[in-house]
Amino acid sequence: MIYTGLQNLILGYAALVAGLAIFLLYFEVKYGFKSVVARSQAFQVLNRLHGHTVIPTIQVLNFIALAAWLALALPLVDTFSGAHLISTLDYEKFTTWFGELSGREFDLYFITVFIGILVPKGFFILKRMADILKDDRLAMNKIGQWGGSREFKKA
Repeated sequence: MIYTGLQNLILGYAALVAGLAIFLLYFEVKYGFKSVVARSQAFQVLNRLHGHTVIPTIQVLNFIALAAWLALALPLVDTFSGAHLISTLDYEKFTTWFGELSGREFDLYFITVFIGILVPKGFFILKRMADILKDDRLAMNKIGQWGGSREFKKA
């Protein structure tokens, strides 16, 4: 039950990060790749979340998703490193703190951890965006770096 919950959380968060990437890609296609205008237009849409109550929820979800991905990824790291402290891999089964996984269950576990690689990357991007949107607005400088509008006013 915990395993299924962690798996659903990770895949849902990965879908959220992929959705954000598709959202940003839409503006890149519409206004041109590597265009400052594309990101500026996307940030105008995202700036509607400035000071919104959903920002603290996103910040908490970031940390929960990262912890869930680490909980699922650690047995694989343990096995591939050869330590075998928390997991064992036999010819027919993979034993972790979630129980024994074999055949299709192990395939789904591996795919979940592999797709979940989006989680740490999304964690850092969404955390930075949420921290900025909490009390500032997203902005870009002339060379294409993004951050808070106050950061660029100082420079």
